[in-house]
Amino acid sequence: HSHAQDGRSNYTRTCEYTCPDGFQGNLTTLVCEKCNQSCHTVCNSLNTVITNHTQLQSLKNCNTINGSLEISLDIDWKLRYYLEYLEDVQEITGYLFIYRCHGLYALNFLKNLKEIASDPREPLWQNRYALALFDNPDLSHLWPG
Repeated sequence: HSHAQDGRSNYTRTCEYTCPDGFQGNLTTLVCEKCNQSCHTVCNSLNTVITNHTQLQSLKNCNTINGSLEISLDIDWKLRYYLEYLEDVQEITGYLFIYRCHGLYALNFLKNLKEIASDPREPLWQNRYALALFDNPDLSHLWPG
């Protein structure tokens, strides 16, 4: 990253999807701008089922996910680490669907999630559910407490 004199971080000539910690992307100016106190990052849904760590990584530092979030993973020690990339998510405007996640014991990686299906224009899962959990044989707690 190149840093401007005013503390902003400019995009490089390569395709770049994230700003460094403490910075927030401005889609109009294509500049990473330093956050005053805390950043509120809005990310678009991947419009696909999350099945690997690269997809999880693309949602790192997201506070709001525009759209729905579907997760289907075989959780091992490495993926358990990458699930923590979702710990900043506070809002999902669509539905949350978690299915066939072997090795998933709790949803503690979503510990800051406050609202699901916050946008009435977004479809629900099967037009009925904001949260759907299916075929997660090891899931014993939603959130530890």
